Amino acid sequence: MVFLADRALSPKAAEMMAKAIAALGFDQESAPIVHEGRPPAAAKYVALGYPALKKWAPGRQAAMGQWTKTAGGRDVMLVNSPEAIVRFSVATPAVDKMKRELWLSLKAAKERKQA
Repeated sequence: MVFLADRALSPKAAEMMAKAIAALGFDQESAPIVHEGRPPAAAKYVALGYPALKKWAPGRQAAMGQWTKTAGGRDVMLVNSPEAIVRFSVATPAVDKMKRELWLSLKAAKERKQA
């Protein structure tokens, strides 16, 4: 799995993703976060927010937690951006919902079997 970002993550967002990646049973070598250059080949990609989907899969659309395909035919799931979550300094029901949706989407991405 490769995580696609539109730009380098802030330290707080990077820390959040490092914890999530570890909780999924990966490390940052086996599930890197890429924001520039050519992403490593992977069976599935996870776009961290709409700007990342727009950058890495131009012209594609998806709802949060939904799969689409890159122009090259690779699976890519759109998830909430960790940047959007850490932008809020106070936990609110809306922020808690975003965190929960991010986690559930990441678990679903990990568990998805390839055709």
